[in-house]
Amino acid sequence: MDSYGNFYLGEIMSTKTLTQIRETNRLIESILESDDGLITPEIEAMMNEVALAEPEKIDSYYHIMKRIEAEESYLKDREAELRSARKALENNRERLKNNLKFHMEQTQQTEVSGNEYRFKLAGSKPRLVIDESKVPDQYKVEVIERVIQKDRIKEDLDMGIAVEGASLEASYSLRPYPVAKAIASKKGA
Repeated sequence: MDSYGNFYLGEIMSTKTLTQIRETNRLIESILESDDGLITPEIEAMMNEVALAEPEKIDSYYHIMKRIEAEESYLKDREAELRSARKALENNRERLKNNLKFHMEQTQQTEVSGNEYRFKLAGSKPRLVIDESKVPDQYKVEVIERVIQKDRIKEDLDMGIAVEGASLEASYSLRPYPVAKAIASKKGA
C-alpha cells in the first residue's frame, strides 16, 4: 500500500480486511478507467484474488461473530452468578454489622473493642421513615406526567399522516444465512 492508501498489484488478498478489499476493487476500477478497460494479466489476477478473498472474509466474519456470541452468553451467565455472589456477600456483611450494632444497643454500649479492632456507635443524620397511608394531604402533591404516545404516532405515520417532530426511519438488521451452494455441497458429501 502506498502513502495514499492505494494497493500495489499482486498484494496477497487473504489477509486483507473488508475495507482493503473494497479499496482494491476501487483501484481496479480506477486502473480500468484510465486504461480504457484494458484487462491486463495483473489486473485479471487481482480480480481473481478479490473474488476469492471477499467470500472467505465474509465467512470469517460469520464464524467470529458466532464465537463472540458464545463468549457473550457465557459472560452474561457468569455476570448473573457473580452478581448473586456479590449480593450474598453484601447481605452477610450487613447482617454482621446489624448484629454487632444490636449487641451494642442491647448492652447499652457506645463502644466495644476486640483484640485488634474497635467499633463505636456514632450519631448520624436521622433516617426518614414514612407510612404513606398516614401522611396528611398537605404533604402530598399531584404529579401530572406527559408521555408521548409513540404507538399512536407510528400508526399515524404508517397511514401517511404527517406528525411534526416525528418520522419513520428505515432500519436494517444483519442476519446470516447459509449460501445455497454450501448447503448443496454438504448434502452431497
